[in-house]
Amino acid sequence: MNSASTVTAIAGVIQRDAVLTYNLLKLANSALYQRSYELHSTVQAITMLGLDFVFRWVTLLVLAGNQNCPSGYLDYALQRARTCELIASFVGCQRSEAYFVGLLSALDSMFDMPMVEIIEPLPLGVEIKSALLAREGKLGVVLDAVTAYESGQFDTVLRTGINVPVLQKAFWEAVEYANTMLATLASVTTHP
Repeated sequence: MNSASTVTAIAGVIQRDAVLTYNLLKLANSALYQRSYELHSTVQAITMLGLDFVFRWVTLLVLAGNQNCPSGYLDYALQRARTCELIASFVGCQRSEAYFVGLLSALDSMFDMPMVEIIEPLPLGVEIKSALLAREGKLGVVLDAVTAYESGQFDTVLRTGINVPVLQKAFWEAVEYANTMLATLASVTTHP
């Protein structure tokens, strides 16, 4: 599937949800992205924002729409996802996969369910499932390092081969990222 057909396919999925479509167009047309023209379609918005960015925003919008999610857990999930992304290169992982694993790793807390019940039914790659369920593979190392850092287990962090100062810097960058994402979400999300 080429890039244009991928964008069209993703736009088709997003367009099935009116609130998602509305919020995506509102974000793309917001003051954050100063342009001389307005965007009028999800295809234009996806093309302008980029697939990775749209994936993050759609995921954020869906999670934010979950009424059962305890307050603060979305912030926690975004921080973990971004921290995983920022340290991915230290173990040779793709940044987008590390972000995804970090985000999914918080779902058990967000939904108050065992991780295996959430992950097993999903059509995820073996590497992602192994990282989430058994902390195996390179993605498992990234997740292990981040969760160990979050709980102050610095000896475990060191065993992953990632330096504590590297994780500390990534963590604080992730805090800023989560704050920015949530502030932007609050400013652009409105239900029609």
